[in-house]
Amino acid sequence: MRRLLSRLPTSTLMGIAFTIPAMLIAGMLLYYHSLVAQSYLTDEGVRYGDILADQLLSASQRFLRIGSVAAVQEMIEDTGSQRSVVHIALVGSDGKVIASNKREWIGQDSSVISEPTYRPVEEAARATLQTQHRLVDGGKRMILVSPLLIQGSNPILFDSRGTLYLKIDQERKLHEIYTTILRRGMVSAFGILLMSLFLLLWVRAILARPILSVASFLRGFAAGTQQVPPNVGGPREVAQLIQDLGRMVRDLKEKQAALAASEERHRKLLEGAYDAILTIDPATGRILEANAMFCDLFGFEPEEARAHHLMDLHPQEERERMKRAYRSGAASGHLDLQEIPCVRKNGERISVDVRGGPISLGNRTVTELILRDTTGRRALEDQLRQAQKMESVGTLAGGIAHDFNNLLTGILGYARLVLTRIKPDDPSRRQIAVIERSALRAAELTQQLLAFSRRAASRPAPTDLNEALAASIDSLRAKLPAGIILFVKRSSDLWTTAVDQSQVQQVLLHLCANAADAMPDGGQMVIETANRIVTVAECRGNLEARPGRFVTLSVADTGHGIAPEIRGRVFEPFFTTKEAGEGTGLGLAMVYGAVKGHDGWIEVTDEPKGGARFAVNLPVHDPATATERVAGESPADLLARLGGLVTQRPDSPKPAPEALARAAPRREAPQTILAVDDESTVLALAKDILEMHGYRVLTARNGEEALRLYRNRAAEIDLVLLDLTMPVMGGYECFRQMQRVNPHVRVVISSGFSSESTAGEVIKEGALGYIPKPYDIDVMARIVREALQKSPGPAPVRAARPA
Repeated sequence: MRRLLSRLPTSTLMGIAFTIPAMLIAGMLLYYHSLVAQSYLTDEGVRYGDILADQLLSASQRFLRIGSVAAVQEMIEDTGSQRSVVHIALVGSDGKVIASNKREWIGQDSSVISEPTYRPVEEAARATLQTQHRLVDGGKRMILVSPLLIQGSNPILFDSRGTLYLKIDQERKLHEIYTTILRRGMVSAFGILLMSLFLLLWVRAILARPILSVASFLRGFAAGTQQVPPNVGGPREVAQLIQDLGRMVRDLKEKQAALAASEERHRKLLEGAYDAILTIDPATGRILEANAMFCDLFGFEPEEARAHHLMDLHPQEERERMKRAYRSGAASGHLDLQEIPCVRKNGERISVDVRGGPISLGNRTVTELILRDTTGRRALEDQLRQAQKMESVGTLAGGIAHDFNNLLTGILGYARLVLTRIKPDDPSRRQIAVIERSALRAAELTQQLLAFSRRAASRPAPTDLNEALAASIDSLRAKLPAGIILFVKRSSDLWTTAVDQSQVQQVLLHLCANAADAMPDGGQMVIETANRIVTVAECRGNLEARPGRFVTLSVADTGHGIAPEIRGRVFEPFFTTKEAGEGTGLGLAMVYGAVKGHDGWIEVTDEPKGGARFAVNLPVHDPATATERVAGESPADLLARLGGLVTQRPDSPKPAPEALARAAPRREAPQTILAVDDESTVLALAKDILEMHGYRVLTARNGEEALRLYRNRAAEIDLVLLDLTMPVMGGYECFRQMQRVNPHVRVVISSGFSSESTAGEVIKEGALGYIPKPYDIDVMARIVREALQKSPGPAPVRAARPA
């Protein structure tokens, strides 16, 4: 052995001398770790079992106190699902299992769980009234027995002692701990061996090699070619130096990674934000970084934005004020400015809200600003106010039209009555005819007001706007001044839209008349139809727009355009820029009401070469979603067929008094008609007209009075002339109540502006006709006569209810 050792080199002997003690130390460490692990496993198992038992006891007492055995069972099943739990059982004082994670034990005797190993633990637990535990199966498992004093509302469990049995499997934890010990021991042994090798190399090279390696690493790290420090041995001072270098490199790499991650997060936040965000150098005010929303808002390219100063974003006259505002915000550490004027690259002025403050970005502090464009918000607020104003004006116009229509009914009706009673050569006949014509013109204005307020009846039907345009183009050309050149652009494959063709033609007529008025010296007018798909983005700046498919009918001119200060008023009733007496100001108001009534909207824009463009957007007709009408007839169609909205022109021929006299019924016993209207003048007129035709007339001022009269005299009343819009009780409700009195009641409805849906419903439910206001004598006589001649259809039978 001595000879063998003498042949080995000194370095090998030193290696053996270092390795053998290292292996002994590693073995001792492994043994020490095993002892520590065994003790730790026992203590940890006991602590885990005590905690689990305490939790189960506490929860069981709380649930059993209120008699909720089901809650205890649910809790034990949930706890028993853990891998380390073998079983849990709660036994009552009667020895029966109350709850357990093994359902087959419930209700059985405790002997199903009382293993021999439990007995000493049970006795100790009963004697001490405390939780007792014991390791079994060679320390792989632990059993715990804990007494439980159950006090609940359940008579069976009240004031009785129970016992909690808990068995925990520690084999898995034991395996994990022993695996950890083996791993640590191997690592320790390997570390000791490495240490021995390092010591050996250090003895051989002493100090030169480590120092040279450190010097080489420092040169490579400074040049960026080496990032990991050399793993060399050496004296304590050199080892400490290498350790410090390694820590420094790790810290530096972690900081570089954190900085890169922070910059990446900041970049993603900038690019994903809906607001314009930019970072500013607080010392110079130069823009360091800007996101895509900023570039879109101001019209810059990304590289172009970084070449600008913060003050370049503001108008020249506002820059001094903005400098003071930014300085004040920087001093307080927070910037919050509202409605700040800015200017885009193309010179367009916008307003923004500015918020921001200093932030740390890497190793420097910058100022981050968030700019929110409020120009669109202001525009939407203006549109909302305009829409609310137009709605209010429409409500007012509708109310005025209603009252005015009642006044016209009396004026026009009595004028016609007088005309029927005077001779054709009477000198006063001409003056009364003037009254009649004036009243008819006023009635036309009333109809335009009703169109604006969207109370005029319409009959929408699937329509090709190209065909509607072709039907109107010749008459339009004839009405245009000679100096205006008309161009018509029809889109091929135009989508179908559901509109009232007569109303659309009126819309086109008024738009063309408005365009012609804007070109007194001549010019060009373009009428165009087109398909249009409106996106969500296009709706952001327009409160009335909505996404979907639409058909656009536009009229553009090369006139003087529309001044910005009056653009919001062009659709108001009676607003006009013409001289007094040259226009009523209702043309565009009627256009607005008709388009809104068709669920569309109008866009008014300036043309690039001067003039204005009115674009009417109408929704595409979808047969799959169109509302079905009974028998294919809309309420407006019913009104038109059974009476209609008759508009008599001033120059229309009037029937002679002799013709009216011949139209009157010839019978000895006059028929009785109940006329119902809340306006005394209209009611008196209806009474006079009907009596002139030989009818006996009863009158009522509202639905309630009419219903009371009809209940008392239903047998003698042949027909009811019923106004729809009345106080106390409306015409529709009155009609329904009369049908309960007499399902076959004859009713003719009358109204000046009631919505077509209400009038149409009354027609569908059994009304025999519709007489519009103002009254036309011959129309009223015809409809009343026809209603009295026909038998009413069966009306729907409803359950009676109190009137």
